[in-house]
Amino acid sequence: ERLHALWDKFKVPVIGVITLSFLGVGGYSFYNHYQVTQMQKQSELFISIGYLLMQDKTADALAVLHTFNPKSKHGYEILAQFLKASLQWKNKDTQEQSIASYKSIAANISLEQSWRDLATLMSVMRGIELHKEGLLNELGILLQENNPWYLFALEAKGIILLQQNKPKE
Repeated sequence: ERLHALWDKFKVPVIGVITLSFLGVGGYSFYNHYQVTQMQKQSELFISIGYLLMQDKTADALAVLHTFNPKSKHGYEILAQFLKASLQWKNKDTQEQSIASYKSIAANISLEQSWRDLATLMSVMRGIELHKEGLLNELGILLQENNPWYLFALEAKGIILLQQNKPKE
């Protein structure tokens, strides 16, 4: 009778806790499934871009790349932004867009600093090829010895100084 009395007293909270537990586990499983499904879709899109590029369909590949979210910090989306900038560079008419794309990646504060630094370095390197001004200032923190891109930035600085006819600096 004691158990029956306890059950009568606590059955609603117990059933509530069990129900919430099932809902929590179900929601968590649904969210994980959703994430995996999204990653699979992005993977398939990225593979399709590779096939398009193998067939020299750069314009179609760029169209697919535009479907990726440029403000995201997830793998395929970051790679898509770098690939888009790289493809833009191959066309003389869109080289300025390429530099702007790299700068956009570098400005995305939701990305890890190493991705942002790489985008800055790529922007500067493309700027070197177009003989742009003010590139030394853009190197900024890349020229700190503790930066993983330091040696590349140092090389870029040397090229910029040579272009400016200042080899001794």
